[in-house]
Amino acid sequence: MAPQIKSLGGNTFFLVTGIASDPGSALVPPKLRPGRMLVFGDSISEGTNAQNYDLSAGRCGGPYGLGVSSSTDSWAFSFAEALGAELSLAAFAAQGYATRNSYNYGEVPPLLTLGDPTASAWDKISASASRLPYLIRVQPTYVVQALGFNDQNADVSPSLLSNTVTSWLVAARAAIGQEPTIFFVLPFGSVLRNANATRGALLKGFVAYKASPGGADDACTLILDLYPDAQLGLQGLGAPTAESCMAHTL
Repeated sequence: MAPQIKSLGGNTFFLVTGIASDPGSALVPPKLRPGRMLVFGDSISEGTNAQNYDLSAGRCGGPYGLGVSSSTDSWAFSFAEALGAELSLAAFAAQGYATRNSYNYGEVPPLLTLGDPTASAWDKISASASRLPYLIRVQPTYVVQALGFNDQNADVSPSLLSNTVTSWLVAARAAIGQEPTIFFVLPFGSVLRNANATRGALLKGFVAYKASPGGADDACTLILDLYPDAQLGLQGLGAPTAESCMAHTL
C-alpha cells in the first residue's frame, strides 16, 4: 500500500498504512541491546552534515552536497553501540546549557533555565510531556551530557554557565538515581572559539557539583574529556571544524 502524505500543524509527513510482503515471509522482532543511553547534545550530536565529508579534499562539503544531515551517523549512535546500549537522542541545533539561541531553531529552550522550570528542556519530551516518568520507569544505564559549545554566545556568562552545569548535575542525579553513569563531556577543544574560558567554566561547574553533599559521594558521574587530545583527530583530517562530518570520524 502506498504511503499517504499528511499535514499536521504545518508539518508534512508520510503515513505508512501497510506493508506488502512476499508469500511465506515473516517479520523478525528486533533484538535490543541490554543497556539504555540518553544523550543530550547540540547540532554536532544531532548529526548536522554527518554525511557531508569530502575525504579527498579533507573537509566538509563533499560530494553529497551541502546540508546532508543524519542522526544515525552521529557520534552518539556509535557511542551507544560501543557500550551495548539502545540510544535516546535529545539533541537540538544551537542548544546549550544556558544559551537562549536555540529558541531561533525550532523554539527549543536551553537545557536548564535557572529559576524557570517551564523554560528548561532536559526534563521534557515536548512542551506538554515530561521526560521524568519515563526515566523512572526505564532507568537509563548511561546519561551523556555533551553540551557547552553554544554557550560561548554573549548571552551566557562564565558564572551562569558554571551555575547551570552544577544545577543540572544535581537535578539529573536526583531524577535518575545513583546507579546510572553520567558522562559529563567537555566539547572538542579545537572547535571552541574561546576554549580555555569555556572549558574553565564547565570544569568549575563540575567541581562545584562534586563538592556538594550529594556530589561528593557520586562515583558514577565522570568527565569525558575531548580536549586537547581529541582535537588531534579533527586536525589530522583538515582544518578544525564544528561540523558533525568531522566529529563523526573520530
